[in-house]
Amino acid sequence: MGVRLPTILGKAISDTVKTLNEESDEERIVDLIGCINRMERLMKDLTENDVLRPIIDDGEGDIPLWNKEITQFFRGKDFMSAPWVFAEAYKYRRLHECFSISKYWKDYDVFFRQKCETFSRSADAVFELSTRFAIPFSLGKGLSAMQKEQALKAMFKELTQICLWGNSTDLSLLINMSEEDIKRLQSTGGEQLAATEKNILGNDIERLWDLVKSLDKGRIDFVLDNAGFELYCDLVYADYLIQSGYASVIHFHGKRLPWFVSDVTRKDWEWLLNS
Repeated sequence: MGVRLPTILGKAISDTVKTLNEESDEERIVDLIGCINRMERLMKDLTENDVLRPIIDDGEGDIPLWNKEITQFFRGKDFMSAPWVFAEAYKYRRLHECFSISKYWKDYDVFFRQKCETFSRSADAVFELSTRFAIPFSLGKGLSAMQKEQALKAMFKELTQICLWGNSTDLSLLINMSEEDIKRLQSTGGEQLAATEKNILGNDIERLWDLVKSLDKGRIDFVLDNAGFELYCDLVYADYLIQSGYASVIHFHGKRLPWFVSDVTRKDWEWLLNS
């Protein structure tokens, strides 16, 4: 964490400087320089392992909760002594604060460019998946009830695992990932899935299948994680659930602000659908 978080923040600062160099409006430039200065202060706090301070009131609804938790449970804690999940989430909220108190850059996503570039390097996996599922899902004629269920279950298990392993390219964990790493992690072939199933520590796919097959045009909610290839897998999965009749409505839930580098925001969602 002492290396990974500063590396992530350093890339975020570099991204913002690149945007600054592309900007021509003086007011927006001055405003963005203020954001960069706040990011550099956060970097100093992080590298010097400073005490977690309260979040500045930027008018957002989560401020009372954040500051209550800091005061009640983490008073005097620093980045390394606070529980790592809280400390890491705190870093992303502080990073959002760097922009949320600005005038022109409140919704700026320091990770958006990185997410787009990673997805562009996922072309092989996207092509493989889109080719395999290009034809709308349908059951063959003359199948018995048992054969139909077996076919549905096989497709369900395959797509569930594809979605699961789509998570392997979480950019908050893989800070120096090569194109070959991406291709290896995103392989969706049947043999690859069979080989990696043994690596699932808590495998509840059977229980999940029992639940899903009991649905009849119900509602299924997706709590989205990573943008790019994983989100693409989620959409393929959702399409299967609709076509198979298990769901008639799918609700997708993303993050309201840039979070853990690659988590899906509305901007990521719209970018993928329009790409």
